[in-house]
Amino acid sequence: MVRTNAAIFSKWRIRPFSLTLAALIALVGCGGGGDAGAPALPTASVPPASSVTVADPVPPPPPIASSTPTLSVTGTTRAIVNTLYSYQASVSNATPTGFDWTWGDNTANSTNNPATKMWRTLGSFNAQLSVNSGTTSWANSQTVTVADPISAGLQHTCTVMPDSTATCWGNNRRGQLGNGNTNTLAVPSAVPGLTQVASMASGAQHTCALSTAGTVSCWGWNIYGQLGIGSTTDRLTPTAVIGLTDVVALKSNKSSTTCALKSNGTVSCWGSNTYGAIGDGAVSSNIRSTPSNVPNLSEVVSLAKGTAHTCALKVDGTIKCWGWNRAGMLGDGTTTDRSLPTSVFGITDAVSVSAGFNHTCALMTNGTVSCWGRNEYGQLGNSNASDQLLPTAVSGLSGVIAIELGDYHSCALKADATVVCWGYNAVGQLADGTTINRSTPTVVSGLASVAALTAGNAHTCALKTNGAMLCWGWNEEGELGDSTLISKTTITPVVGGSVFWK
Repeated sequence: MVRTNAAIFSKWRIRPFSLTLAALIALVGCGGGGDAGAPALPTASVPPASSVTVADPVPPPPPIASSTPTLSVTGTTRAIVNTLYSYQASVSNATPTGFDWTWGDNTANSTNNPATKMWRTLGSFNAQLSVNSGTTSWANSQTVTVADPISAGLQHTCTVMPDSTATCWGNNRRGQLGNGNTNTLAVPSAVPGLTQVASMASGAQHTCALSTAGTVSCWGWNIYGQLGIGSTTDRLTPTAVIGLTDVVALKSNKSSTTCALKSNGTVSCWGSNTYGAIGDGAVSSNIRSTPSNVPNLSEVVSLAKGTAHTCALKVDGTIKCWGWNRAGMLGDGTTTDRSLPTSVFGITDAVSVSAGFNHTCALMTNGTVSCWGRNEYGQLGNSNASDQLLPTAVSGLSGVIAIELGDYHSCALKADATVVCWGYNAVGQLADGTTINRSTPTVVSGLASVAALTAGNAHTCALKTNGAMLCWGWNEEGELGDSTLISKTTITPVVGGSVFWK
């Protein structure tokens, strides 16, 4: 069960994603007035009874109609995975005595109002709300579509489009754009043959796509078997990963290893096993060209992938990591590499996790963020440059609903749909108009109404609620998608306008 703090997140404000569900409930109508007698007769000159004319009775007033209760619910129907949302119900003309939110994705129900929800599984779900008011109860439902729509690799970027196709841009020297050639592109280019895409995972120089059916296709560089196709041959177009089904999440961030979360809460990885990055107990340079299960790991709800380390968030709010640990990015208090999952010390209430080159951050239930690992550029956000072997709170940061890490910088999406970043800033990846490193969170100037973030090696992109994308930072290979090869220290629109996932 994902535990959240309703007080912190009761004001989720991504309005273009909002919906109003209205249910008109007919209550038992009030009965209408009693008997009405005829008016009194005059006392003088009373005519004989046979000639008395009695006026028609005055009709009683119509019964006062009961005010019909109206149920309305505000919350998104187009959700971004691993982002915390608030759903709030209001009832007019009735006093509700209980709420039951049934999410449809096999997670625990909520009886709170507002109810906070972090969608973990990609796909389409029927979310239902049941409300009680005295002896009356009613229900309504709404389909919620969940996606992981943007992904940044080392020097390329990919997105899911509104029609569930995919597009990529940037470095293409190994065919990681999936368009059948190796020509680098500074504007978005469609990935041919892909439909029903739910999520993208961009590695160092390869890319993978997860379909709504739970299957995975990969393309690009394959020297370490990171495409999962049983060989080490590069592919210029999407190729199916061997024997992999029932996948609900996919991660490869800027690395040569790819990991998949399956619907049963287990994890499989493939590609480079340097430093034990596969997590199957072996420590060698041997590659895995097909998926290999991570042993003794279950009840996983989301993944984070660093360059050579991986972390898994479990349903109980704890985190396990494995792989490279030279700077303490596994969070176990040591610098010893681990070829099997090891617990992050002191984390018991995380709701999301993200990994950079050699640092890791977790979003907590109360909207704060803790980070650990390398800190030479201030990427841990704790006001200094000292490495941390254990989780340390990011200074002055609260109200966070999603986090995303680049190689040496970190960014957080806040509940008011703004973004803050910190860490390395040599090419403008913090978008504060400078190239000065920051050891505490700094607001991304001019950026609002953000729905999702992604961070590459030294560039960052934001998807807005209206479907527009903006990127900033390193642009040597066109990874910003603005038709230039010029790095930017401020936000710049991706060519195409408001056409991306929304």
